[in-house]
Amino acid sequence: MRNGRGNYDFAYAGLGALINFATATSADGGRQITASPISESVPGVDRQWNVFSSDDTVFLSYNQVFPRAITVQKSTDAGLTYGTPRVISPNPSFPGPIRALPPSDNPTNNGKPVVYYPSTQGNNVRLAVSLNEGRNWNNCTAATTQGEPGVLFPVADHDRDGNIYLVYGDEADFKIRMTTLRVGRLPNCNGGTDAGNPRLKDNPGFTAPVVVDRDKVRTAVFPWIAAGGAPGRVAVAFYGTETSGRADSPSPKTWNVYVNQSLNALSSDRTFSQVKATTHPNHYDQICLFGLACSTGGDRSLVDFFAIDYNPENGEVAVVYNRAHKRPGDAAGLVSSSIVFHQIAGPSNKGGNVRRNEPAAVRTSSNDPTGDALSDYSSLFPAGPKGTRNNVPAADFVSHKIGAQKDFGTDPDGGFTVTMKLDDLSNTALTTALAETNPPSGSLLWIFRFVDGYRYAAASARWNPAQGFSYGFNGYVGSGGECGSAQTPNDGDQCLYYPGNTPLQGRVNQEAGTIEISVPRRLLTELVGSQGPGRTPDEIPARPGARIYTAAAFSVGNASPAPGVQSFLLPLDNTPAMDFRLPR
Repeated sequence: MRNGRGNYDFAYAGLGALINFATATSADGGRQITASPISESVPGVDRQWNVFSSDDTVFLSYNQVFPRAITVQKSTDAGLTYGTPRVISPNPSFPGPIRALPPSDNPTNNGKPVVYYPSTQGNNVRLAVSLNEGRNWNNCTAATTQGEPGVLFPVADHDRDGNIYLVYGDEADFKIRMTTLRVGRLPNCNGGTDAGNPRLKDNPGFTAPVVVDRDKVRTAVFPWIAAGGAPGRVAVAFYGTETSGRADSPSPKTWNVYVNQSLNALSSDRTFSQVKATTHPNHYDQICLFGLACSTGGDRSLVDFFAIDYNPENGEVAVVYNRAHKRPGDAAGLVSSSIVFHQIAGPSNKGGNVRRNEPAAVRTSSNDPTGDALSDYSSLFPAGPKGTRNNVPAADFVSHKIGAQKDFGTDPDGGFTVTMKLDDLSNTALTTALAETNPPSGSLLWIFRFVDGYRYAAASARWNPAQGFSYGFNGYVGSGGECGSAQTPNDGDQCLYYPGNTPLQGRVNQEAGTIEISVPRRLLTELVGSQGPGRTPDEIPARPGARIYTAAAFSVGNASPAPGVQSFLLPLDNTPAMDFRLPR
């Protein structure tokens, strides 16, 4: 809800060395942030979540390690400071995110918001709920699993009437299940906060669980649910593979992101559809689910978090997921890159259908609005006139387009040429762009990045005042350690770099604002073969018609005047991603 200034408050809780939380709040959408170095929680904490129940009241829930418990703290200053920690759920396995219902959905009609969260304990999936904004709490049982519910967090969400939908995994059969609770039965959850209370085992009215994943999916992890709209309409996202068995086994597996939707989730015969949302795999082989224990020999490169949310304005759902640039057979992934996609068609959680006038996933071009290449966008005090953020025309994409490989001095071998159109590439615009980044840049890069087989590759144009334009290609290049450290090919920890150390042919038309780069086919690969049980696709030299994935153009400022020498790159603009096929 909006605060008195007409803005949405922002609250932050950051974990430091598992000891405590640094907390912060903003009343103006993050432009000005007030922080506190300590949240007054007990030492030994992790897995924190927070939620607003009103414009100035925030609840923070987290794992307390010793003794094991889920602890809740309440803030009445929009998340800057928090009150005394209270143990709400003793001896849990994992907590899920904390949520809040508005007072209008409170079944007791006491005018107070409802606060709730799910958790797991042994073979039980629990719900903790407060019907009076944190004054009193109760726990109860939502479901019992055959195996350990160990595919990380149970997650719950509610529709606009307050009905609750809860998803969790079961390692007995590696399936994701959902159970529902109608809002009127929330008062039946009355097991208190004492581990010895016999009513803790009571089910207040959760339905018999239904399996969410289906068809060829045999193992699913990281479930996340979004409701928010019409009663009975929910969407569940997860990582799924056609290989049966534990996700943390090192056996060959191919993982994709799935979004499954139910339009009758409150019915006794509820059903789910299933959509593979990724056009190519986002991960291979093991996904370690043991938290910090993975550091001794497990692949935790997807970093545990994965979410879907519902936009009540347009009725769409959006998903944030990770790729860690892992290849089949690698012990672990490398840099974990967050990727976002949103719904463009199909049933809406709001009711009715989503209808976006969006191009197909496989296409030859992407358009981009002008005026959105903003410099200094993350600074609290922008460097532009009167503290404004400036648009940078030399970095402001209009479009990118794929065509047959052109002859710019090298015989074409069946690759492609990308044409990137910018708002203004005049000498004045280029020179001005260097000064308008914060800190000022020594060179500019326009990067056309795509998934080349298993990992990212990029064709880039670079410019500085002394040398003008040059063009280059590189495969996956990451930092050997933290961002800003040495660039090591096929390695990386925190950042991706684009040195362009393989020269390419290109051409710039400054008057037209276009950059063309010719990419030969000999530099490209494609994925072929089955993604079925126990299988991963093969990477082979690209053939005419090969599908290239997740291609987008990016403009960045580089602090060094030498384009191939890179530390932190300052993002300015990017085009929408697409898949394309090599011209035949």
